[in-house]
Amino acid sequence: MQTPRICHLSSVHFAGDSRIYQKQARSLRAAGFAVTVIAREDLATVPDGDIEVIGLAPVKGRVRRFLQTMRVATLALRCRCLAYVIHDPELLPVAVLLKLITRRRVVFDVHEDVPEQIMMKEWIPVIWRPLLSTLYRICEKLALPFVDAVVLAEQDYEKNYRSRRFVTVLNYPVIPDPPPEYPPLPSDQHRPTLVYIGTITANRGLFTMLEIVRLLQSDIPDVLLKLVGPLAVSSEETAARSFVSHHQLESNVHFVGRVAPNEISAHIVGADIGLALLHGEGNYVASLPTKLFEYMLVGIPVIVSRFPLWESIVRNAGCGVSADPNDCPKLAAMAKELLLDDGTRETMGAHGRAAVLRHYRWQTQSTILVALYRDLLNR
Repeated sequence: MQTPRICHLSSVHFAGDSRIYQKQARSLRAAGFAVTVIAREDLATVPDGDIEVIGLAPVKGRVRRFLQTMRVATLALRCRCLAYVIHDPELLPVAVLLKLITRRRVVFDVHEDVPEQIMMKEWIPVIWRPLLSTLYRICEKLALPFVDAVVLAEQDYEKNYRSRRFVTVLNYPVIPDPPPEYPPLPSDQHRPTLVYIGTITANRGLFTMLEIVRLLQSDIPDVLLKLVGPLAVSSEETAARSFVSHHQLESNVHFVGRVAPNEISAHIVGADIGLALLHGEGNYVASLPTKLFEYMLVGIPVIVSRFPLWESIVRNAGCGVSADPNDCPKLAAMAKELLLDDGTRETMGAHGRAAVLRHYRWQTQSTILVALYRDLLNR
């Protein structure tokens, strides 16, 4: 009997995306399914030999992005899969098309609360955001009857899909068995270091973090901020680099850029504090910060925004501190205190690692994911 194939589709995410490839595709392949990933070409990630990857060339401009969507639909139809997984809201028309033509199972994997996300998009004029958010809700409602199941990345999204079949599969980190060890760097190679992992924008704390470094520099001249991820808004990148130049922080701020998922931990190792200082805007407040778990796994303390969900994780684990993400003096004082207290950092880091290994492992979520597809495909 032919192995059932599941095809993951994205015109936005890279083929090596953490949720799509590193977690879902690999878990489904390990469970005995054949897997294809159609997504943006990703030269930074070496694909597994037993997962088929079809890379999409990068495109710019709305017309070319629309044509890219059509290409995704064409490639998906050629795959002849038993299930198609849509990972982008703009591919919902493709989901409808696939359902009507193939009659196969279609799944919508919801990474974000899209209506809330639209309200936060820097490139959309503020006056248009409510209208576009409402239009998306209408379009999604029309498309969902053609979707067999919805997979949600956050528990907070469940309220929007009560009338649909859904499962919640949280973005906990993949932890091998035995868990990896992360020995500290030799002291002669170390400098006081703050690290941030993820997409870099103003509302994700870019200028907050730069201001923290500016305030710390007078007391800790060799402090370093490592920003690991893409700068998503060109005007903000220009402003950030201007800030660094104006305050003579070139030796204190390192823009690393985007790295492959399997390289992330290498950039956290050697850091003293992990930062997650996103602003209090709708989509962030109730979302699990994947970066937080990555910091905790490596064993470094964290400083996070004082959102109820985040604060409860940090407080219960005893792995860091939280504050208003707009209170830069307080955040700088917290960072200074931790940087100067080796014992507290070591204790908090150990607590965080223990909490991740005990509670926040992808393996607890992969069983939910695999069970859904086995049921959908009667396997």
